[in-house]
Amino acid sequence: MRSRSSRRGVARKMDPQACYDLLQERAKVSNTIAPPVPPPAAGPLEGMSLAMLGQRLLHWQSERVGAYQRFEEGFVRFLQVAEAEGYEALVASTTAAFASISEAVNVICAEMSRQQGAAAALGAQVRLLQDAEREKLTLTAQLQIVRHGRAVDAHRAQAADEAGTELPDRERRTAALRAEEASELTEKLAATVESINDTLDEIRSELADLAEEEQGGSETR
Repeated sequence: MRSRSSRRGVARKMDPQACYDLLQERAKVSNTIAPPVPPPAAGPLEGMSLAMLGQRLLHWQSERVGAYQRFEEGFVRFLQVAEAEGYEALVASTTAAFASISEAVNVICAEMSRQQGAAAALGAQVRLLQDAEREKLTLTAQLQIVRHGRAVDAHRAQAADEAGTELPDRERRTAALRAEEASELTEKLAATVESINDTLDEIRSELADLAEEEQGGSETR
């Protein structure tokens, strides 16, 4: 069994930027995977109602989910199609889309904090959401590199089997460690996604309560 120290040693090598650099160096995928279009710039938000800010937040979160889906589709095709073009552009476009979405959400969060009261409390939830989303992106990049390595391991194992030979011990150990790391990263990513969903549920609940309060207030006038 691998020690905790050796596991941490592998994890330290998984720098997010290095993950993307490696993907850009190695990865090319079919042009049929269209890169996500960068979202439009957020308009002025000063003085916007909390309900409207919440709607904008949920819109950008939906855009972020779509960007992840397109990124995953492109990566899966990368694993399946050798030497096809387009993946490097997909990585660059997806990274730009995530940055643009995060910036738009940060603007919303800043306006919530400026308004204070219930808006500031909701802004604190948005900051938690942003932190979890950054963690999700880091883990996604790390896991993609490990998944690519596992695909290479599987190809080598298949080639050895077809040739009637055995893989060297070093390659078998590397494949085993990579499989374990993939499992660990998958668990961490699932936990992070669960945290994101919990935070979003709280945000939606607070927005729903606010809408009820505003409706009740208008009916008593």
